[in-house]
Amino acid sequence: MLLTGKKALITGGNRGIGFAIAKKFLALGAKVVLAGRDVCALKDAAERLGDGAQFVCMDMRQVASFPEKIADAAKLLGGLDVVINNAGVVPASDRQGIFCLTEEDWDLAMDTNLKGVFFLCRDAAKYMLDNGIRGRMVNICSNTAFSPTTMAYGASKWGVRGLTMGLGRLLARQGILLNGIAPGPTSTRMMFAEDGETFLRKDIPIGRYSYPEEIASLAAFLASDEVSNLAGEVIVADGGE
Repeated sequence: MLLTGKKALITGGNRGIGFAIAKKFLALGAKVVLAGRDVCALKDAAERLGDGAQFVCMDMRQVASFPEKIADAAKLLGGLDVVINNAGVVPASDRQGIFCLTEEDWDLAMDTNLKGVFFLCRDAAKYMLDNGIRGRMVNICSNTAFSPTTMAYGASKWGVRGLTMGLGRLLARQGILLNGIAPGPTSTRMMFAEDGETFLRKDIPIGRYSYPEEIASLAAFLASDEVSNLAGEVIVADGGE
């Protein structure tokens, strides 16, 4: 499986799963643009990734800026045929239960994790259709979208799962394949682990958190030309949890 010649925009690409995806894509021959809010973190990540990695500053809550940011990424890459919707947040008060969750943090989760994903999918699809590109999109969801939830994060990921299924069916008719990945607990800072750390947990059948690199390998497969008949699928990758 190769991604030679692929040109990918990866949101939240400066660390965690997004960084692992960027590293994997580069190893397989793609060029990548990392997107995020922290210019210093983006610059550092791009330097660590080396040749083929560039970045644009982009806030998933500022959806009006998406057409411009997509155009910026395409200019840096010489085109755009892969979009990885990876950026996501779990607000602090959301971890503390429903009686602590603030309206501000509810909006932060929904705007970043769900609203931003919808509009980036839409605007990236428009760019691809306007330029005759039969592209690939991958939405990073969560296995929380398959079980009851009381968290804003979980509710937002239920939305991402539904949109991935619906937009995937719609866009497939126009030559764009959109699918999703639903990781379980993964060794990243969001899960209070160092990226790639072996974090043992007995209640997960494989006995540990997933590694970001494992999610990255699946993202690379879904972005590749090996996939030609998957559309609107959300693949659970959670070690059997």
